[in-house]
Amino acid sequence: MPETKDFKSRWKDVLIALKHLFKYSDTVDTAAVNTAPKKILDQATVEQELSNFVKIKGYSANDPNFDIENFRAEFTQYLKEQNYTFEAIDASLIPSEDSKEEDVLKSLKNVRKVTEYLNDNVTELSVFVDTTKMMPGLVCYVIEKIPPTAKKPYVTYRPVPRVITQIHDSGVNGGTIFFTYNHKISTSQNFNGATNVVSEDEVIYSPLTKEHADYICKLLNIQSRQVYTKYLKEKAKQEQLKLRTMQQNLIEHKR
Repeated sequence: MPETKDFKSRWKDVLIALKHLFKYSDTVDTAAVNTAPKKILDQATVEQELSNFVKIKGYSANDPNFDIENFRAEFTQYLKEQNYTFEAIDASLIPSEDSKEEDVLKSLKNVRKVTEYLNDNVTELSVFVDTTKMMPGLVCYVIEKIPPTAKKPYVTYRPVPRVITQIHDSGVNGGTIFFTYNHKISTSQNFNGATNVVSEDEVIYSPLTKEHADYICKLLNIQSRQVYTKYLKEKAKQEQLKLRTMQQNLIEHKR
């Protein structure tokens, strides 16, 4: 069967199914490695070999009999025949489709109301597939609230980078707690009037990538603006109703 461009859209599903093959292994067969040098797999290599494999086998995404398990087995065998090693490499070799991420964010420019119909966009964004692989020193993002201002009289949101300093197993629902430091200007000043920057411990329960943080902030900003806009419309209706009532009373009084 000829290759179709639709097959590329299935790369993510295929690589998710393959991810267990690419997890870090503590038990490297050193004897095997020493006797036959292996080629190292990385994300770019996997994508290239996957494209070659599809062309060779003639797979099509439109094939109703497409079996992802059989595809995974054949692709795994193909990589082995190409002398690749699965040892000691990162698991989450899922291609990040930057163009799609940009398109998703651009598509929100015309959104005026947050609904469940936007849920499909989330699958197009890069995420931390496996948070157990995160480590101290990694930069992630959190959502920060900005109080209303004279220019924007409604709360807004922005993504803020944080550096993970500690990772603890909370023991609650098998979750993990990530610690960071949040820097602030000290509220108390020294006798010489100097202002200091201090830090406080902060817990990040759900680290975000930049793409996800941007998307979430845009959704929240749309929602906040929508509430304010709705309030202004309701207020305008009440003012108009009040004005009409006053005019009607004035007309009746003149009679």
